[in-house]
Amino acid sequence: MSLQIKNLQVAGECFLVPWSPILFEVYSDWCKIVNNPVITSGFRRDGSMHSFLPLRSFDGSSKKYDAPEVIEEAMNDRWEYDPTRPGKYDVCLWHENRDTPGCHFHFQVCENTRRRR
Repeated sequence: MSLQIKNLQVAGECFLVPWSPILFEVYSDWCKIVNNPVITSGFRRDGSMHSFLPLRSFDGSSKKYDAPEVIEEAMNDRWEYDPTRPGKYDVCLWHENRDTPGCHFHFQVCENTRRRR
């Protein structure tokens, strides 16, 4: 496995803030499922999930996923976002990239996120 980050700005967004230990476990699982995952966004001061500290969300991308829905399902089968709010949120979401080939993944956790298996 190699750690890939989109650019130096994103490296700062990821390395200059503390990560939720749960988020790091989610990242580690993603790395086990896919080849060459790329982190495309980390901490941002925009009021979104990306603005919480410790870091609770990151975005990832790749041009190499033939079936991103399978990755999304695998991650959400492994992780439950919040047992007190079942079915309301997921740990992993994906959509097609807007301006480049490939897909975009969003990963998010909260203090109640738990591994299912």
